Amino acid sequence: MHSMIQLKRATEILNCPQFASRMECANVIAAFRQVVAINGTTGVRRLPNRIEVQGLTFGQMGFEDVRKSLTQIRTRAIQAVEELYRPRQRLFIEFTLLSEMHPGDAHILHSDSEAQDGTGKWVPNHTPWREFAMLLYLNTSRLDYGGGVLRFPELGRQIIPEAGLLVGFPCGRTHQHEVTRIETGLRYSVSIWTTADGARAERWP
Repeated sequence: MHSMIQLKRATEILNCPQFASRMECANVIAAFRQVVAINGTTGVRRLPNRIEVQGLTFGQMGFEDVRKSLTQIRTRAIQAVEELYRPRQRLFIEFTLLSEMHPGDAHILHSDSEAQDGTGKWVPNHTPWREFAMLLYLNTSRLDYGGGVLRFPELGRQIIPEAGLLVGFPCGRTHQHEVTRIETGLRYSVSIWTTADGARAERWP
């Protein structure tokens, strides 16, 4: 029975609607836009169809309300993951990233800690220390933007993002996932990764 419970947990996806309020989400988006508008800001990465901002940047730039909000979200999110999956080791938050996806952007099918080599064998990827991923959606698919659906083909699951929804899952091959192409609008989310390696914990203020 114990092994069956472990297997069930291993294939589950954490799904917590209204994890954050719409006001909290709107405030984070507004701060994101302000940070991006400041040229030369450290922690901002501009890609062809996406802009990313490290979570630490908000505290460094003096957005104290958003820093506090992200701190609470991080703490509650890791608690939710631990409650569902019951990891054997203590978890630490390894990285916090906010993203603005533009039309044309997508994430191809992948896992966050493993990849397949040329023979199809699973091997550690560039972030093998990551244990769980957590995603907080800041706005809503089919309302604020088109596309951007989170899909787990191997599990036969898909999640349509909505503002305030928290999703979590293991970073290994059991939870290969993809994000469908953004068709219209801008998609905002907060990504949080955990690790069991305390030396890799994010130095959050």
